[in-house]
Amino acid sequence: MKVRYMSNGGFIMDDYINTSETQQLKSAIQYIITGFLFASLTIDIGWIPEIEGLISVLWFFIGLRMTKGLNRKLKYAYYFSLYFLFAYLFTTIVNIQTPFTIPSYYYTIHAILKVIQMTLIFLGLKENSSSMRLDITLFSYYMICLIGTFFGGDDISFLIWGSVLFFIYIVYHQLKKCKQDAIDCHLVMESNDRVSTGIIMIGYCISLFVAGYIIIWIWPLTSYHYHDLYQLTYHNLEVLDVTDQIEGWDSATIYSMNDYQNLYVFHKQEKLDKRYAMIDSEIYCNYGLDNYDVEIGLIDFANGEQSYEVNERTPDYFPEIDSFFNSSSSSRRYYRVFVNPFDETIHITLEIQAPISTIDNEDDEEQSIVVSGEFKYYEYGDTYFGDMHNYKSQSFYAFVYKSKWVFND
Repeated sequence: MKVRYMSNGGFIMDDYINTSETQQLKSAIQYIITGFLFASLTIDIGWIPEIEGLISVLWFFIGLRMTKGLNRKLKYAYYFSLYFLFAYLFTTIVNIQTPFTIPSYYYTIHAILKVIQMTLIFLGLKENSSSMRLDITLFSYYMICLIGTFFGGDDISFLIWGSVLFFIYIVYHQLKKCKQDAIDCHLVMESNDRVSTGIIMIGYCISLFVAGYIIIWIWPLTSYHYHDLYQLTYHNLEVLDVTDQIEGWDSATIYSMNDYQNLYVFHKQEKLDKRYAMIDSEIYCNYGLDNYDVEIGLIDFANGEQSYEVNERTPDYFPEIDSFFNSSSSSRRYYRVFVNPFDETIHITLEIQAPISTIDNEDDEEQSIVVSGEFKYYEYGDTYFGDMHNYKSQSFYAFVYKSKWVFND
């Protein structure tokens, strides 16, 4: 005698069930097992995490779609899988096709919902398995989550890695028991799903690529903001020196602000060779061994008629740079501006307020001041995944000695 589970949650006895029907629950549990393994074992190399994430959400969805009629717990877990399908679509497009960063609290909520879903899956499978140890399964899965939360990162010990693999194996072994129970008891399911699994997989992947392609062209058109054109305020200051020999700038002028500070003004007007979506800039001032206050009075990007809104930011690698140079954050600034891809020219003005000079060596000799920076122009319609994006880089170095521009021969 074989047991046939109906999609409405009931079951019937049947002496005449073909072999293919008896494999449905086995296949469904195997999908869930595979989804669990791909979600737990992440290889952070290139596109592998994205591929693992895609397989995980799809396999969980397929497995739970096949088992949602067994009981309420698996039905609710199936509803969670629908959320994770859309969540993967959203996070993948944002992280790969745009330069925006998803807030950390989103990932926290996401992780909590995943724990709830997995708990429902274990509880639901236990109702149809006599061999599965629910207490061991839940304990092992929660340990995986705790270790990943408090000890996750690049610099984890072999002992922690081994512990995670050990608990993953325990969960895997318990899920295999569920699949074996389905085979031994000849458990099968009635399915009212009219759309095949293959069509769902193909449709989801196509939706992912189409949505990503559309977003990559739309987000730059909605991200830039104009404001009134910047008005110069330093015309009445005394000019100490001016040059057009600094690479990357049309002009660079030193103004006298007071007895202690000078104003360094850089300006350029550039005809853009391509369509660009945004420009990142890094400005750095070096005054020798000591840390001196430096103030970026202004960095302005304009199209000749209107100025763009500029945002100061902190890149992901900033702590490493700050530690390497042992400098205060006041001497290094990072900015990002979203520009209209259809603007043909860009005007950039940079104003820096800094001490007139600094004396910090043993011979009491005045040291030169170094102002350097880099601009990265990111192309419109390009991806922003890892190092795969294309950008044009422009760097500059300016040296000042006794309030005069100096150049190396």
